[in-house]
Amino acid sequence: MRPASEAKAGAKGRDEDRLLVLLAEPGAHARRDEGIVQVVVSRKGVPLVRGRFPMAALAPLLSSGAVRCDQVAGLPRYQLTAEGRAAAFRRQSGEDAFGDQHRLLEQGAGPEGVPVKRNLREDPLALLARQQIGSFAVDEASHEAGERLRRDIEMACLPPKVTINWDRLVVDGAGPGAGLTMTEAQAQARKRVQKAMLAVGPDFSGPLMDLCGFGRSVGEIEQGLGLPVRSGKVVLSLGLRSLARHYGLSSMAQGTACQPIRHWGTADSRPAFPKTA
Repeated sequence: MRPASEAKAGAKGRDEDRLLVLLAEPGAHARRDEGIVQVVVSRKGVPLVRGRFPMAALAPLLSSGAVRCDQVAGLPRYQLTAEGRAAAFRRQSGEDAFGDQHRLLEQGAGPEGVPVKRNLREDPLALLARQQIGSFAVDEASHEAGERLRRDIEMACLPPKVTINWDRLVVDGAGPGAGLTMTEAQAQARKRVQKAMLAVGPDFSGPLMDLCGFGRSVGEIEQGLGLPVRSGKVVLSLGLRSLARHYGLSSMAQGTACQPIRHWGTADSRPAFPKTA
């Protein structure tokens, strides 16, 4: 059995973690009430008590700077600081908590529907889509066009591999150069990529391949093409617009408001068919 001191320390640590996580909820704060700490969250203007903790759970958070004390109407109110929110995020994350607090992860689908996670803060296409650059801003259609091109490039296995190439696996008895053949999905993806590159033209095919295929940043693309600083965003925005037109994507539906009237007739009218001889 564990000593009583260790059990008491473990319970104190659990109370501290739970208090930290509850204070991270939107609109949450803590207050003292008869020797205990209450976590209060406002729901539609009604304060609700989410938890009660001993004062010993609040003291370490105050001393570490995770919680600050403000005076509201003459009463102390405890709220999380920026350091406290980062600590609460680490409590709720997994093994890579320190790295995850600086990431913006998105769950998506990779080649053949395999689920993958992507850090939007390191994705040049996502960073470009979030930036507002006036009339050359990347709209939803252009962003989706870039994502579609990226999926086709990954499915076509066009980016260079950093591991062993199993596509050239040779078995016993096979002749030189024999190996696994390209799948139909890869072949179709390569055709789609080739059509997209021909559609956008030679001026945009290189920058789009660098952005969507090789994951190069806007600054790296500008240096590679010898473009002035900040002009790469405009080039990539125009290229993504051209790519969206190739895919038939648009952020706004366009067309006639209604179809012209082709024929007037009563409810019992019948079309007049030409008579055959």
